[in-house]
Amino acid sequence: MHPSTLLTFLLALFSLHLSTAQDLISSSSSSQSCDCLTNKDAQDYVADYSYVLSKQPNYRTRANARFKQDFKAYSDSYAFVYQNALNTTNTHTLNQYLKVHKIPEPAYETLFLSHTCDTITWYSVGWMGPNPATRLPIRRMKILFVDLEDGRYTKVYNEQNSAAMLYAMGSPECEPGWQVKRNGQDGIKKELK
Repeated sequence: MHPSTLLTFLLALFSLHLSTAQDLISSSSSSQSCDCLTNKDAQDYVADYSYVLSKQPNYRTRANARFKQDFKAYSDSYAFVYQNALNTTNTHTLNQYLKVHKIPEPAYETLFLSHTCDTITWYSVGWMGPNPATRLPIRRMKILFVDLEDGRYTKVYNEQNSAAMLYAMGSPECEPGWQVKRNGQDGIKKELK
């Protein structure tokens, strides 16, 4: 076979393979984008989450629309601050979650926001303390899990600077009777895919 004929054949074969691969990529990415969170979705979910925890008007209605009733929260930071056992599920229902967060949260500024198909990673900072002049920055990381079928949160993994949070609350950990409880058994389970 002449080299130019071989080259023409290889180029044709390569372009056929390339167009088939591009068709597969575009069809899979277009179907995925319909079923997965978008950047705007992630921003809207975070805005709704903040709305609920800052106890804005009709926050309960928004919570019922955005959170599953069996919404679970996991956080060793909160477990430590509220003297619950580490490695436990903090709340098992939406009502429990809202009861734990009965005090409106301060406004948190988003520092980083990212998402996969069904999870949102949100890093933010809020200021806490009784005196505005001495408030401390409380940074937190939340991983929010979304059920794409009904568009509601299923659970949250949340960690934050609990030392700064306790200091801003007047250092209750220095009071007599403060306990650190270990050995919780119903916390986060490995979810490697």
